[in-house]
Amino acid sequence: MIKRLFRYELRILASRKLLLIVGFLLLATLFALGALAPLFSDVIAVETRPTGVERADILAQYQQMLDGYGGQNVKEAAVLSYFIRAGIDQYDCLPLKEIALRHDGIESIASAYSFMEIGSFVAVPFGILAGLMLFSVPRRNGYFAMEASVTDRKRLILGKLVVGGATFSLIGVLFLAVSLVISGNGLGQLFLFEYRNSFLAMAVWAILLMKAVAFILCSCFFFLVTILLDFLPRVYIGPMVLGILFLGFFLLSNEVAPKWCYYGEPTGSTYSRLFLLPLSNLIVGSNFGFIPETAFIFVIYLTLLAGGGALSVRYLSRIDL
Repeated sequence: MIKRLFRYELRILASRKLLLIVGFLLLATLFALGALAPLFSDVIAVETRPTGVERADILAQYQQMLDGYGGQNVKEAAVLSYFIRAGIDQYDCLPLKEIALRHDGIESIASAYSFMEIGSFVAVPFGILAGLMLFSVPRRNGYFAMEASVTDRKRLILGKLVVGGATFSLIGVLFLAVSLVISGNGLGQLFLFEYRNSFLAMAVWAILLMKAVAFILCSCFFFLVTILLDFLPRVYIGPMVLGILFLGFFLLSNEVAPKWCYYGEPTGSTYSRLFLLPLSNLIVGSNFGFIPETAFIFVIYLTLLAGGGALSVRYLSRIDL
């Protein structure tokens, strides 16, 4: 059933060669721009640990500085405390807000991250478009009824849901693989950011992995919501409302004007905006790698996807085609 549907959908795509070629060229251009965007920034010098100085010596110096603060310099004390707990120093990390800027010797990290950031935002229209092409447009043109007449309707709907989910997953894995290749030897580089009342450093590979997972979940979510909004009188109303809501929540999630690849850090008043605002929290909340909040968001969306999938099967099984 699934194989037949894959072949069927591929034949439909093949019948629209011009649309497919234009779409592919547009996506390729977007991702190329994303990967090349950091090349327009200056190369930032990376501080290196002084010759003859060991990490243990620097950590001991941090402890002496921390002991001498006496309750002052709270932010710097929090940084030093984290370095001591984690066993790393300032030469092991770069600021997260500079992740899309080129750093001497590891310039490829900026391109890899910017590439994945394009993927994050493409997930929204991609999921919406898939919902339209697999369900809404065929139903309104009578093709869905024709497909349902030759097989069980529930199996047809489940098959199309699986086709959509599998496609998003394969593309997400492909995006991740490309970004890991682009990163080259920089995958282990740590990026430091404020986290709650302390600090945290996360490796590039962990951040890229979370962004790939977010792409898959985001695409699936907008895919299902588009299907469930198909009851609206015009096929474009649902996507338009979804796009406006996403853009609005995304802008609200930024305490200051958003900067490419950097939208704030999970601390203070920004914390709730990054993780609690719906629709945008998958994209901006995945920028920090493996943290409990990201895992919690993923679980919420997985639950919504399971419920939305069951609801869409029930809805499409009962409506008039």
